[in-house]
Amino acid sequence: MSEMPAAQAIGLGKWNCDSIPIPEMESGKVLVKTSLASIWGSDLHIVHMGWNIQDFPLEHGYPGHEGIGEVVDGGDTDFRSGDLVLTVPSIWQSKCFAGYQLIDPKFLLKVPRGIPESHLLMAQQLGTVVFGSRKLPTLMGKTVALLAKVQLDYFTILYSEKWGS
Repeated sequence: MSEMPAAQAIGLGKWNCDSIPIPEMESGKVLVKTSLASIWGSDLHIVHMGWNIQDFPLEHGYPGHEGIGEVVDGGDTDFRSGDLVLTVPSIWQSKCFAGYQLIDPKFLLKVPRGIPESHLLMAQQLGTVVFGSRKLPTLMGKTVALLAKVQLDYFTILYSEKWGS
């Protein structure tokens, strides 16, 4: 197989799905076949509002910056073919809305098999809550109010309850 499907934002709120060549391996990179990709608010802001965009069309696969996939070729890195990974590339290098990604290994996290991939995909969002919570003073015994209704907030509620808020 030499081609893959890839989404491409071609204008504000407009998408195409094209068949394009699979990226060729490069030294120091990992080729990952994307299984699932999540859509964040920042993805919607980029495509539907033109946030930080100079011109359309955008690169194929962009701005998807969070996905689950299987390593096809680990090249000269520590990743091996068949590894299941969470892909969390820098927003400016993201290609999670494509069938394959050529990605720097520092943006990959090996994840265990035997857990539904749809659950593993949420790991990055939970990680965002944990990281952000570490910046706050202790919430133990405090009342926490959230003023939004997105997945991140549900993780924040669960995390706050775990720590006694």
